[in-house]
Amino acid sequence: MSAALTLPRRHRSRRRPAAWLAWSVWLLVIALNVLTFVLFTVPDDTQSATTLFGTAIGRIPFIAFTTVAALILSRRPSNVIGWLCWAIGLTVSLSDFGSVSAARSIGVDPARLFAGLVLYQLGQVMYLLPLLGLLPLLVLLFPTGRLPSRRWRPLVWAFAAGLVLYAASVLF
Repeated sequence: MSAALTLPRRHRSRRRPAAWLAWSVWLLVIALNVLTFVLFTVPDDTQSATTLFGTAIGRIPFIAFTTVAALILSRRPSNVIGWLCWAIGLTVSLSDFGSVSAARSIGVDPARLFAGLVLYQLGQVMYLLPLLGLLPLLVLLFPTGRLPSRRWRPLVWAFAAGLVLYAASVLF
């Protein structure tokens, strides 16, 4: 094996923690999706088989985001695209714990209990912010991980300020 094909030790040691983190979050997202589907969606007797199938199929893109992130981050931990995919998959998977089905399964009416209402609102923000904020940013930064030019910075800052205001308005 030639010396040009092997990485120096300082690069190999930096890659290993990011790979462990990426694949452990991938396992966490898989477990969260299975757990929320089995605990919150299946016992809900108001949903038909078609709705259950649609819910199961609707989880696949976010599992795919996390899978792509784990593949990218295990090879290139400094890649921004990998971290954005990682954040999208994780936050959308965590948002299921703030759904109405989750509140019903633990026996809480989200409209009557303040904590249930806060959990529901937090789940809505965790679902919409990645889709409204991180996904467009991912498209803007793709494929290099950098903005096309410096002229795009004010647009990104205005977009980020709008998302913060949106999250604050939903939560408060």
